[in-house]
Amino acid sequence: MSAVGFVGPYMSPISPDWQHVGALLPAIDRWVEVTAYSASAGYALLGFATRLSIVERSQWLVKWLEIYADQHQGDPEFWTYGLNGDRAAGLLQPLESADPDIRRRVRRLIGLIADTGSLAARELLGRFIGVRA
Repeated sequence: MSAVGFVGPYMSPISPDWQHVGALLPAIDRWVEVTAYSASAGYALLGFATRLSIVERSQWLVKWLEIYADQHQGDPEFWTYGLNGDRAAGLLQPLESADPDIRRRVRRLIGLIADTGSLAARELLGRFIGVRA
């Protein structure tokens, strides 16, 4: 995990306003693929993802959450670990005005997360309900 900077008390020693986060995203992408089995890795990734722009969330975060969704489906142990589901929903919320393809993908994710008991995902689902996956 330290190879991509997920260390320290806030899961990353990288300053929140560091302008070169985009350079790390391909490495993080590979890391997500090999650690998708781990709820704590998901927790770390979601902490890091708070610093992603809307464009980066559309391009990277949605893909990463789809990897987790494929790996864990509706497993509440993964989505409730460290409030992973609520945190993911909060990170997806700004994508409600994204293009229709992203909105469809996000709606699928939010529906799955809501089904695991995430109140944040349940509340957000209505904003994406008009777009069917």
